[in-house]
Amino acid sequence: MDSEVTRLKQQIEQEYQAMKEGLTGLSSVARHQIIHQRYENIYHCMEALETLIGEEQSRAIVIQINNQVIEGRVQA
Repeated sequence: MDSEVTRLKQQIEQEYQAMKEGLTGLSSVARHQIIHQRYENIYHCMEALETLIGEEQSRAIVIQINNQVIEGRVQA
């Protein structure tokens, strides 16, 4: 179970990173499509995490990764 949680956390981080990188140099329609698809992927990972560790912990992980990757904040 721990390895699956780790894999899902890494996938969520990669999706956020790809979303962030995909925002430069594209038309607004393409950016919207990329962001939408990445959020869909993140949602599916979050659902899988929920089955392993519960809804509250899963959502906390996604928020933490968002804060780290997109907003550049590190949780203390």
